[in-house]
Amino acid sequence: VFPDSDGKHILAAYYVNRNFSYPEAKQISLLRESFDAGETWSDYRGIPEFYGANEVAFCDNDKGEIIAAIRATTLMAPSNDQSDRLEVSISKDGGRSWSAPKVVAGNGCHHPTMVRLPDGRIVMCYVVRAGYLDSKAGHNYGIEAVISYDGGYTWDTDHRYVLDRWTHDGKVTDEFGRQIYLEQFYPAPQTTTTVYLPETGEILTAYMTAKNLSSKKGRITFPRECVLVRWKPMDKENYSKEKAPRPAPLTIEQALKEIRSCPYWSINYIAATGKPDGGWIGRYPQKLTQLVNRKLRLDHRAIDGQYMFRGVDHLEGMNGKVLFRMKLNLLDIADQNPKATERMTIYACLGSGQNKYQFAMFFRADKSLKTSVGEFKLPITIGKEFLYEMHLDPLAQRARIWIDGKLLHDGEWIVKYAPAELPACFYFGKGTGREGGVVEVGEIKLGHKPF
Repeated sequence: VFPDSDGKHILAAYYVNRNFSYPEAKQISLLRESFDAGETWSDYRGIPEFYGANEVAFCDNDKGEIIAAIRATTLMAPSNDQSDRLEVSISKDGGRSWSAPKVVAGNGCHHPTMVRLPDGRIVMCYVVRAGYLDSKAGHNYGIEAVISYDGGYTWDTDHRYVLDRWTHDGKVTDEFGRQIYLEQFYPAPQTTTTVYLPETGEILTAYMTAKNLSSKKGRITFPRECVLVRWKPMDKENYSKEKAPRPAPLTIEQALKEIRSCPYWSINYIAATGKPDGGWIGRYPQKLTQLVNRKLRLDHRAIDGQYMFRGVDHLEGMNGKVLFRMKLNLLDIADQNPKATERMTIYACLGSGQNKYQFAMFFRADKSLKTSVGEFKLPITIGKEFLYEMHLDPLAQRARIWIDGKLLHDGEWIVKYAPAELPACFYFGKGTGREGGVVEVGEIKLGHKPF
């Protein structure tokens, strides 16, 4: 509702589904206006700046501008409704045109609502369906809030308010008394609504939760509950400087056991056909890929290329420990460029929201390895397959690497966090513009310890 219209001028947002086969283009946001307090409404009009978005919340700032908080679909593969992200756009002309959206919270955060306080601060609340690191007992969810001190142009994401937080293992009982597992969506929080209470100076936030979800009958899951939280934001200068201590990392033996006993691998490519399994995007001409003794042989001597697995929901959800296992053979073949030392590149961008991070590995013909955790000399023989295993713990900031079962590295890992808007992805292959050589891949697995 425009503040100077005596309640008559209303701006409302809608969205329309376009093509469910391609989620990155399945929705577009629409606007309607009323100039008589909602008695009549204008025709719908699309917002091209919000293409791919659905739910939009509005708030005015004290500069006569409109802020739009947007739930944006960003994934290139089918989404499970968990992984949309939160963006903000500003209109200076009453909603006729909008600025390019900027990311406030990464994938897994959406359902926004905003309110402007008397002192000009703008509070935005949203749900968190993915993004917490300490996943110990199941899927983690929460309700958070952030504040803008400049009319919605920037948001203090370093000081987030956690209004609620819960964990659900996804287990419920059906009408036959059987224990079944639900998709991650079902225990997740739903839409937020926030208002300012002038009598007390407090904020009232309402949201729907399924933290106590315990039963399922047919297609119906219940109960879901509405929760109210009364709270008050602190002054900008009064935030605590204390930080929670890092958790102790697993022992070396436990870390290796997790890798070798993991029943679930998000990425599981075993060379059998010469082509990765479904979900991969191959960027090699056919002549550069061949199968030799059930090993995928990649020839990087002349042309760049890679195999990529991107935009997948379970990559967005990998905020905790990462398990990696690979069988690789660096070959010594004639006509390889002696100046091109790189033989194989592995890159991953994982996690969601504030916890999105990335790591990379570069295997070289001189038996050296450059990674995000350091550089090492590999105890391998050129032309002979070796087993590479890695255990990364971003919460404990610890990295372990084994070659053929022998510990190569055990040390601190300074996590390289990535922008929230960077798509989750995983690729292997050449990955650089330099000429490479020839490698054989027998197995590549990337995963995490399941709940």
